Amino acid sequence: MNQRDKWCFDSNLIVVINAQIFNCQKIITRFLFLDSHKNR
Repeated sequence: MNQRDKWCFDSNLIVVINAQIFNCQKIITRFLFLDSHKNR
């Protein structure tokens, strides 16, 4: 694996991780949002 391929792999991995974090945040905020409405 040469340097360019490694860099490409690393950047793809970062994109995937960021997407997963973003999805987790969306799910958590939706969950908290629904939870706060339920308590009202």
